[in-house]
Amino acid sequence: MPAQTKPIPGGETDYASPPGATLKETMESLSLDSTEISRFLELPREEFFDLLEGKVPLSTETAEKLGSLFGTGADFWIALERNFVADKTRLETRINKGADTAEPNF
Repeated sequence: MPAQTKPIPGGETDYASPPGATLKETMESLSLDSTEISRFLELPREEFFDLLEGKVPLSTETAEKLGSLFGTGADFWIALERNFVADKTRLETRINKGADTAEPNF
C-alpha cells in the first residue's frame, strides 16, 4: 500500500494494489526467492516481475498455482486481481472526469 493516501468520500481509496504486491509481501515475509517462485509459476523472469508490479494481469492458471503453493486457493488470488482491476478503473475514471488532478497510485 502506498505510504500516502488521502480519504475519498464513500470510503474509497486513492490507490489500486495489484495481486503482485501481496505476492511480493508474502515472498518477503517467508524469505522466498523470486527465481524459485517464477520457476514454480512457469513464468519468464521479466513477466514475473511485471506481475509483481501489476503491469500484466494475473491469469487463472497462475492463481491456481499460487493458491496451491500458499494454501489459499485460487479464489483468493482471483479476487485480488478482480479488485485491482476495479480499483484501477475507478481511479482512471475519476481522473478522466476531472474529479482528481493527482495521479492515482498503482
